[in-house]
Amino acid sequence: MVIGGILLMVTAKTSYHVNLSSTAGDFHALTSTNRAYIEKVVLSINDAIVKYQ
Repeated sequence: MVIGGILLMVTAKTSYHVNLSSTAGDFHALTSTNRAYIEKVVLSINDAIVKYQ
């Protein structure tokens, strides 16, 4: 039992999320283990918001 838990912790990958908030609530729009990809998506969303205003 303990060995299974240790194995799970060692092999688990970090998940990165893009969270969006609106008046309807918050939700995970995108999840990935690739941090660089998530950072690109967040930068693109921020650029789009700035250009829209």
